[in-house]
Amino acid sequence: MVAFPSFLITLSLAFLYGGAGLLTGPLGLPDLTGSWWALVVAEITFYTPFVVRPLLAAFSQLDPALLEVAASLGARPGRVLRRVVLPEALPALLAGGGVFVCCSR
Repeated sequence: MVAFPSFLITLSLAFLYGGAGLLTGPLGLPDLTGSWWALVVAEITFYTPFVVRPLLAAFSQLDPALLEVAASLGARPGRVLRRVVLPEALPALLAGGGVFVCCSR
């Protein structure tokens, strides 16, 4: 598990999403601090690595032959994603989502 000092997280999120932040200043977006959107964006920013790492591991374990067989049977890319890739990655996605539910209490 990754542990960050709370002041470091707050400082980095203010640096990114504050009034003169890297993402709000150049893009002309409004200052997000003190709003519900700030909370949503902060949660997404903080918990994304906890979801992405298990997903990358699951995608690396995906057998390319399954994708080739589905394509050879006439499945379009969207159907291959929905019927082959997502069921294989679902445990990793749930594991990443479980981190969010467990740690946000």
